[in-house]
Amino acid sequence: MKRLAMTAACGFALLVLWGCSHDKKPQKPTAQQRQDRALKDPFGYKPDWSDTSVSGGGTEKLDKDGLRKDLDHVLNP
Repeated sequence: MKRLAMTAACGFALLVLWGCSHDKKPQKPTAQQRQDRALKDPFGYKPDWSDTSVSGGGTEKLDKDGLRKDLDHVLNP
């Protein structure tokens, strides 16, 4: 009887821990949040500005990656 009680208690504890460890579903944004997001970015366009830089006017330095990207955009439409 004591063994059955310990097994049941361990099983219950495992179920509780397993249930608590699962993440809850993310909540859907409200209508107001969706409207605000649409007003800020109506076409869903978010440019990636992470790899852009301003050289500060130094024309003696060639940005090879930037030149390659520009040529790819021009020659491969």
